[in-house]
Amino acid sequence: MYTTASSLPMPSSYEEEFMGFEIYIEPNPDKWREGFVWLVCKDGEEIDSGLEFGFDEAVAVARNLILAKF
Repeated sequence: MYTTASSLPMPSSYEEEFMGFEIYIEPNPDKWREGFVWLVCKDGEEIDSGLEFGFDEAVAVARNLILAKF
């Protein structure tokens, strides 16, 4: 279960393993744009990354990328 960014304080980073891939999410360091940067990695190599407005969206996009490509 995951919740929206507004309902819980966001830690400095979030990590999870999903289907053998690592998902990393952290607040966007650009405070003007806000949002959350996500990375999908496999064996220490970055597969894809992006920026989403909300924490839930960042998790969903990263998981859906893995489901769609692999």
